[in-house]
Amino acid sequence: MAIELDSYTKSPSYKGVDLAPEGETVTIQSVGEREFDDSKKIELSFVEDDRKMYLGKTQVRTMKELFGDNTDKWFGVKLHLASAPTQKGATIVINKATETKETEVEFA
Repeated sequence: MAIELDSYTKSPSYKGVDLAPEGETVTIQSVGEREFDDSKKIELSFVEDDRKMYLGKTQVRTMKELFGDNTDKWFGVKLHLASAPTQKGATIVINKATETKETEVEFA
């Protein structure tokens, strides 16, 4: 029986270094807040993957620009996540997905 190696290398949250060069398209399933030791971040979960994404300030600004500041309206939105280099390492760039494929969303 083959061992699923991704389970050993896959981070529990989205990281820029984890994304393929072409990026990936995901659908927002839930939006919440998570407190860390020194900060609070917006937490996104997705239909297609069990990993979470924690938004930094620039990503929050991007989401607000693209989809408005009412996070209740972000449910079901399709995002295209891509990696981009920064001085601190790879980050995730958020864009509207251009995909038209419909995905059924269960709201938490």
